[in-house]
Amino acid sequence: MITETQWGDIATGLGALLAYVAVAVVILVLGFVLTDLTTPGKLGTLICTDRNVNATIVAATNLLAVGAIVTMAIWSTHDDFAYGLVTTAVFGLVGVLLLAAVDWLVDKLTPGYLPELIVGQQFHPASVFVGVAHLVIGVVIAVSIT
Repeated sequence: MITETQWGDIATGLGALLAYVAVAVVILVLGFVLTDLTTPGKLGTLICTDRNVNATIVAATNLLAVGAIVTMAIWSTHDDFAYGLVTTAVFGLVGVLLLAAVDWLVDKLTPGYLPELIVGQQFHPASVFVGVAHLVIGVVIAVSIT
């Protein structure tokens, strides 16, 4: 039989879960919006309506990178709930901004206008390059949190 204390622990854990998920969703949405702002056209339309592989690769790897950052921030600070929420939000926001900076830097270091290459209908290797850059930066940020 579950004791009253155990029910309290379950409720506390559920509350923490919901708070962390809320912070994570806000950060993931901000990451998507920032990626959308740096990409010509509407990213949702490019992915869902136009079935654009390049835009999908860039958006998906951005979400994976932000997810890694948020996950590590939660994991490294989950013992202190308030501190954990704040560090998750701060590291998540910094991560989103750094990923946008990486997109800008890659655009400046490669020929052509990268956003236009990424939204092209035919597959372009630049989308994979940007995707790998997202993942690398996301992992570097995530590991640096611990």
